[in-house]
Amino acid sequence: MEFLTVRHWGYNGERGKDTLEYHVGHPRRNVWHAENVHVDYNPETLCGLELAPQLKPISALIADGSAVTIHWPNRIAA
Repeated sequence: MEFLTVRHWGYNGERGKDTLEYHVGHPRRNVWHAENVHVDYNPETLCGLELAPQLKPISALIADGSAVTIHWPNRIAA
């Protein structure tokens, strides 16, 4: 579960432009398995007919939130 909820680094960029890399600090989060989950969306609208079958959820979790600290970014040259 930590693979899904722990993110110590963030990245933001566009093709052909520099990427921003920044450290994100937050406490460890509590995580629970969700049961009886209903997802009401149209995957074809989000990503088209070809990719839509791959977007069927097979599990769900709930994580509590927390305050985060986002540190100044480093610029990674394109």
